[in-house]
Amino acid sequence: MSVSPGTTVRDAARFVSPLLYGASCVFVFVAGAFVASSTAVVLLLEALPGGSYLLENAVLSAVLLIVACTLMFAVLDLTTYRLEGSRRPGLRDHARHCTLLYAGIALVLCALLTILDLEAGMLQYDLGLALCAVAAYGILVDAVVALSMRRLTRTQPRDIT
Repeated sequence: MSVSPGTTVRDAARFVSPLLYGASCVFVFVAGAFVASSTAVVLLLEALPGGSYLLENAVLSAVLLIVACTLMFAVLDLTTYRLEGSRRPGLRDHARHCTLLYAGIALVLCALLTILDLEAGMLQYDLGLALCAVAAYGILVDAVVALSMRRLTRTQPRDIT
């Protein structure tokens, strides 16, 4: 019985994808916090025409941060689905990708609400909730990407050979 190299790469990608997606959640969270609090970003935005308006408008800044997070999650999703060779990802693929995010949200919320003696407004509490929000957003982006890929492959004509 011979195993093709493409099959082993796909199997390895399927095994590693939940770890990559969980790590991407942490990366997106840290990158978002860095960008949102970076003085270099503030100086860059002030140099742009209308940049002071962007800094004064918190809603616009939040929207730009959400767009950046969406792009990071979507690129990672598309890359992992390509590595896995999934042309029509389904609910099983989505659940596998987001396993660590679902577990992480449950664990962090359980720790915040019961185990730890934290109150709303404390830095650790707020960071935990923000991390849960990023994970939930990652789950949403993965679901949208999987559904979009599934619908796109359904509308393409099938090759009859």
